Amino acid sequence: MKLGNFIDINYTDFSKAFDKVSHEKLLIKLKAYGINEAFEWIKSFLFDRKQRVELGSTVSEWERVTSRVPQGSVLGPILFVIYINDLLELFRSFALSYADYLKLVGSVKSSMNGSPELQHDLNILTEWANLWSTELNLAKCKAMYLGGNKL
Repeated sequence: MKLGNFIDINYTDFSKAFDKVSHEKLLIKLKAYGINEAFEWIKSFLFDRKQRVELGSTVSEWERVTSRVPQGSVLGPILFVIYINDLLELFRSFALSYADYLKLVGSVKSSMNGSPELQHDLNILTEWANLWSTELNLAKCKAMYLGGNKL
C-alpha cells in the first residue's frame, strides 16, 4: 500500500462457524489437500455422531449430526482451518484470519471510488460462504475507513 492512500478495512465473522462445517464438504477438502493416511480416521471421528435433547423428563429421538467440527477437541479447530483455508487464496486484497474472524484490508486511491479489489473480495466471500454452507454474521461485520484529512 502506498503512503498517502486511503485504507478500507472490513471485519467479518462467520455465524456459528464450527457448527456449519459440512462433513461431506470437509472430506472433499481433506482429499484435495492430500490428507490420505489420516483420512479414514478423521472420517470416523466426524461420522456416526448422534445427539439428542433432554429437557426435564422429556427426551428427543437421537438425530445424526451431519455438520459441525467437535468443539473442545484438538482436531476441531484444525479441521475448521482446513475448511476455510482455500478462501484466503481467492482474495486480491490483504487478508488475515483467526478462527472464524476474517479481516480484509484494501488500499483506496480515492475516497469516492472505494476499493475495487476489496469489493471483489467481499463478493468472493459471499459466493464462497454460499457454496460451502457457511453464513456471515452480519451483525458482527464492520467496516473502517482510514486516511486523509476528511472522513
